Amino acid sequence: MTYETLTEVDTSKYGNGKGLNIRQTASSKGKVLIVAPNKSPIYVNSASESGGWIAVKYDGWNGYAMSKFIKGTSAYGTSSSGGGNYDGTNINC
Repeated sequence: MTYETLTEVDTSKYGNGKGLNIRQTASSKGKVLIVAPNKSPIYVNSASESGGWIAVKYDGWNGYAMSKFIKGTSAYGTSSSGGGNYDGTNINC
């Protein structure tokens, strides 16, 4: 898979401004591989955006994240709900 676009995590628009969970699978039940802090640079595969998830590469890890928390994705520009659960530190998506 090619991660052609460098963009930025933004959990403050629809969330709490904390970290974004990068998961092993495109599911809120997928194992968390790493947490990307808000405003972190992140690579995405734009063609993979589907069902509110997008394939990402962050700090050497390949995984999935909710696309509404990543600038430049279609969900980021159109989402109107808060989504995700807040655990006190990160958005659990």
